[in-house]
Amino acid sequence: AEHLAPPPAPPTAADEGRQPVPPLPSRAILQRWASDDSLVWADEQAMLTRLAKETALLAEANRQMAELTEGQGEQFDAVEASAAKARDTTGAVVATLGDAARTRGRHRSLKA
Repeated sequence: AEHLAPPPAPPTAADEGRQPVPPLPSRAILQRWASDDSLVWADEQAMLTRLAKETALLAEANRQMAELTEGQGEQFDAVEASAAKARDTTGAVVATLGDAARTRGRHRSLKA
């Protein structure tokens, strides 16, 4: 008869809140990082150099965007306030014209 391992025990209250154990790195990754092959390390260095340059470009782009948008909030608020005022004024004018048209329809001018 074969000896079978018992099934794992269900989690208990003591297991709650514990972080799962991360999986071990694959053999290929370990071999790559443990390698003394200069070509492997040259590839890694080139990749890290490119990543550093791209990170620097991204940081510069973020800085430039921050400069462009700094202080723009007040200008956006002013434009929104102006648009709201124009909307309200237009609404009032349309209402006045509507009232005038209804009044004119009810009371014909004596000149007509």
